Amino acid sequence: MTTESRFPTASRFESNMLTSKQAAKYLGISSGTLAVWRCVKQYEIPYYKVGKSVRYRMEDLEKFMSDRRVEGNGQQNA
Repeated sequence: MTTESRFPTASRFESNMLTSKQAAKYLGISSGTLAVWRCVKQYEIPYYKVGKSVRYRMEDLEKFMSDRRVEGNGQQNA
């Protein structure tokens, strides 16, 4: 097995990642609100941080939204 097949290439990895601004837009909030949530750990949305760069996986954002779905009877999905 080659190293290339064991590890995703940077472009493949980055194509699945969103910046804080993009993630905030997807969630319908401001990037400042997302930064506050991250800082005070209001919500456990996984993210990657390298230096000052913060990235979110689309799958994690979709799960976050799905976990907050409320049924017609007002009950939140578990």
